[in-house]
Amino acid sequence: MNVLTIDTSHPQGSASILAGQCRTVRLGDASSHLVGLGTALSTLLSAARLGIGDIDRVAIVIGPGSFTGLRVGMAFVKGLYAARPFDVVAMTSLELLARQAAQEGLAVSPMIDARKGEIYAALYETSRPCDLVEKTGPCVVSPERHIAAVPKRPTVFVGTGALKYRATIERSFGSDARIISEGRSDPDTAFLCRLGEQLTPIDPDRVVTLEPFYVRPSDVTLKPLRGVCAYERS
Repeated sequence: MNVLTIDTSHPQGSASILAGQCRTVRLGDASSHLVGLGTALSTLLSAARLGIGDIDRVAIVIGPGSFTGLRVGMAFVKGLYAARPFDVVAMTSLELLARQAAQEGLAVSPMIDARKGEIYAALYETSRPCDLVEKTGPCVVSPERHIAAVPKRPTVFVGTGALKYRATIERSFGSDARIISEGRSDPDTAFLCRLGEQLTPIDPDRVVTLEPFYVRPSDVTLKPLRGVCAYERS
């Protein structure tokens, strides 16, 4: 099975193709995701000696994360799907981070920097590295509140939020904190390629209505101003 994976939930997104071997292209700054996705796909297909018609399945990271990035990634996948239908599978950025970092027998908490002094977070238990049980569902919360709520036991913390609030984690957990290092704190599309083969595809009727997974409303709202619609930051 030839699997394409896309992540635009983080400032530096990525795309990967698994076709015999796995190849990955970094997208760079979030402002370039729209152009970067097309270039990345062309590079990956060329390296794998494939055409777009050879892709059997696309896996997409649906959020939470960058509002603009998620919309760009979702629109890109829907555009490809409209031209040539394929299986589509999806995973949240928090679950993917947790699966990447899972260590048997340890709790794992993905934490993504959501800015404004908040994080996107969740908590899972692991019996095997890829066997997760959700204990706290995805939420947006202050790092202090989330860290205080996590049971005090050896726990893996992963993500940009874990790196940003490392000191807070270490004050609370001490030697029980297992903080995943920088360079392994973003969703890994190469890892998702391998998971993507095992996931259940989304019903074809639902692909066109698939939306990014947000746990916090956008701070940009559409409001009328003297008869003209204008974007206004709340």
